[in-house]
Amino acid sequence: MGFERADLTRASFDGVIGARLLANRRNWLLAVPTANPAIVTMFDHTIDPRPGGPYLPWSGEFVGKYLISAVQDLRMSRDRQLDHTVEDVVHGLIGHQGADGYLGPFDGDARLFGDNWDVWGHYHCVLGLYETFRYNRDARALEACRKAADHLSSRLGDPGAIARVRHPTMNLAFAHVAALLHQETREARYLDLLRLFEQAWTSVPDGGDYVRKFQTPGSLFAALGAGARWERLHSLQAVGELYRITGEERYRRAFINAWEGIRTFDRHSTGGFSAIERATGNPFDPRPIETCATVAWMALTVDMLRLTGSCDAADELELSTWNAALGAQSPDGRWWTYNTPMGGIDTSGMPVMALPPPLRRAPAFEGARRPTPYDLGFQDRPGASFLSCCSANGPRGLGMLSEWAVMASPDGIVVNFYGPSRFWLTTPAGNEITIEQRTSYPVDGRVELIVTLSRDEAFAIRLRVPSWSTRTTISVNGASRGEIAAGRHHTIERTWHSGDTISLTLDLHTRALIGAAPPPGCDPGSGNGARGRVALYRGPILLAYDERHDRFDIHTLPPMTASAQITLDQSVPAPQDRRVVRVHARTDVGEVSLGDFASAGMPVTPAVGASDVEGKVFQFSRGDGSVIAQRIRLLADGTIQGHAHPNEARWGREDGTLAFFAADGRTSTHFAWDARENGRIVLRGGFRFDERIVHELREVDLSVEGKWFQLARANGSIVTSLLRLRAGGTLEGHSHPNESSWAQEGGTLVFRDGDGRVTTRFTDTRSQFGRVDHSGAFLPDPGITHLLRQLDREVTGKVWQFRRPNSFPISVLLHPDGSIESDHPNETFWATEGDQLVFFDPARMPTTRFALGKDPDGRMTWTGKFLPNPDITHQLVEWNIDLTWGNSSRYISWLPSGA
Repeated sequence: MGFERADLTRASFDGVIGARLLANRRNWLLAVPTANPAIVTMFDHTIDPRPGGPYLPWSGEFVGKYLISAVQDLRMSRDRQLDHTVEDVVHGLIGHQGADGYLGPFDGDARLFGDNWDVWGHYHCVLGLYETFRYNRDARALEACRKAADHLSSRLGDPGAIARVRHPTMNLAFAHVAALLHQETREARYLDLLRLFEQAWTSVPDGGDYVRKFQTPGSLFAALGAGARWERLHSLQAVGELYRITGEERYRRAFINAWEGIRTFDRHSTGGFSAIERATGNPFDPRPIETCATVAWMALTVDMLRLTGSCDAADELELSTWNAALGAQSPDGRWWTYNTPMGGIDTSGMPVMALPPPLRRAPAFEGARRPTPYDLGFQDRPGASFLSCCSANGPRGLGMLSEWAVMASPDGIVVNFYGPSRFWLTTPAGNEITIEQRTSYPVDGRVELIVTLSRDEAFAIRLRVPSWSTRTTISVNGASRGEIAAGRHHTIERTWHSGDTISLTLDLHTRALIGAAPPPGCDPGSGNGARGRVALYRGPILLAYDERHDRFDIHTLPPMTASAQITLDQSVPAPQDRRVVRVHARTDVGEVSLGDFASAGMPVTPAVGASDVEGKVFQFSRGDGSVIAQRIRLLADGTIQGHAHPNEARWGREDGTLAFFAADGRTSTHFAWDARENGRIVLRGGFRFDERIVHELREVDLSVEGKWFQLARANGSIVTSLLRLRAGGTLEGHSHPNESSWAQEGGTLVFRDGDGRVTTRFTDTRSQFGRVDHSGAFLPDPGITHLLRQLDREVTGKVWQFRRPNSFPISVLLHPDGSIESDHPNETFWATEGDQLVFFDPARMPTTRFALGKDPDGRMTWTGKFLPNPDITHQLVEWNIDLTWGNSSRYISWLPSGA
């Protein structure tokens, strides 16, 4: 028996899942369109140049991935503000759709048939719009889907046309949404389109030939070799839909065999999928586990649950959610990882990975959490700085709870998710029902489910009994249900009354997954396996060792046996210990503290609260750079000091987020996006009275003593490249009688000549990237304007873009020990020599000497000649976001195993 999506009215979650969903909504879903306007405007072909370019092959996918996850959240939260945000995105996307139905960012011959993933981008856009239609029945969204699908039919339907579509691994995935459109509309033309893609699977080189190749069990790698990329999972979803359309067993067999093959040979201990972006037939492969691939695996598994009702599929979704998905999301919801490694598997002898820098390196033994802007920095584009394939896709890992947490069966309701929560839905007869779960699961195995009904009704409630829970008890209103089988749904058929209570106790005993050699037939480059290692689980939670929480180095951790005694740590955690589950594991040298994998290595990022902004000075400006007020202060009583306008009469909090309110009480700006740039608060929000305007608040630090500056003129000429304002009013690094000293007069910075007369009064300030630039007239000649641009010579604790000619910019880190985390031996070590930053090769020979500067956006830049070839210029550009993730730590989840 298969299951379907439940007819959810609403769902709410408490505990960790609830906190993460809320963070995802507030700090990602609500903020993305404001912080990344090119997510929609890249489709506006009336703009030249269009924002967000030059476009990546997959740029067109971003808005579709966003809509899918936003609508998933709306099914649960019914959040009014998110509803409006999604409506605006949909309106903008549909408004930019071509008259012929084209829905992508490319022009001319690059459309559909170019060296890009344009059809893949259409797949995500149409799927996002279709999910929007399913949620709110907006006919415009469905019509946009039809137009896009009809456009593809007309362009690809000509003989031989589909064979000219490049990158079939990705682009043929449109078959999935074609199948959904046919089932929604029952129109034959979308079935014809689906059949066109199905034929291409077999006729186009590298098309996949999924239905034939998966008639027998086996791994994706065995069937597809090095071409077994994760994107193929979306074509496999189309195979499942073909069975639902036709009822032909060959489709069902192929789908199930492919799913089982991934589960057996490629799903990692974390619930994640992929290694270097594909299947390798080795679950111990220590290479990067891409977030996009894990999301695709989870989507395929939801379809497996729909198709078969398999408890195994529901177990897989729980495993992936609690470990891989939560482990890929920063706790504050601002970023997602590209790679969420297992950690702890030997990588000796493995070659450098064929991935873009900075991932072009040998695989690492240790686990670490890094945001996508670091690993995928090459995807950064103006107007889309926070977007990448994984950051756009990661939220689906949580959003899919709306599809599998509770489901509908023909005769009742299916409960797959356990945790503190409430679900409002309808029964088979259409009556309203609420199922509330009172529990601290997964810390504790006891779950109480309270049923509230609008009227009595007979139907079935199915409870998932995980395969790992070998001693489970269930009772209804105190009456035991007897022996409970593991690894299946337990069905309770009765007439339900409001107030009925189901008591469920799951067995959270520790279990072990023993590491082994690589499976036969796997990718020969996938590593040495995990012999001598063990992965420990408590319920659905994979346990990991994080160096922050104990005395051992990850390389010297004492061995643990598969039957190690594990006890729950119920002590009060330290303020910085954010682990969901904490346990003590007994070893021969004493206890070792382990915690949940999702928290391992994850930095603790402070949120921006009311206490952080009260009394602070901010620059109030627009997203286009125009300054509304140079300095305003947010007072504790709600007053906005330094700015008077009826649109900004006072400030306060709305749904926990800072907002400005107009004189008539309406919200004028809701600052949905908050971040820190060089430790200073930056807030962004849409102006409610004109959706074209984005407002920004940038914290201003007016202190100048001890700071470095560049003195320049407004005409661009540099007076002094580096000077410091020292205590006592002296200037270091600059000598001129017109600027003999500095002082503050009434809060305004001034320069004085040798006679004490003011020569420059810096009356204007501008905050950029957490620093303040000053400007003012040179009083002896008012035609000259002096600029004092704040510089920052600190190079550690930041992410830098390293730019070289004819190559993607890569992200690099300069560590305090003088080492450089880069992709080339020419950049192995660093040091400062006087005012210069110097890079060295492994022999400590200098390769580049940099001078400090500042770009128009306020970012620090170091520019210099590459000494082995002075015709080449190297540049380091400060990353334009501060994600405060540098305090992450190393971890492992594959632990050393004893006898």
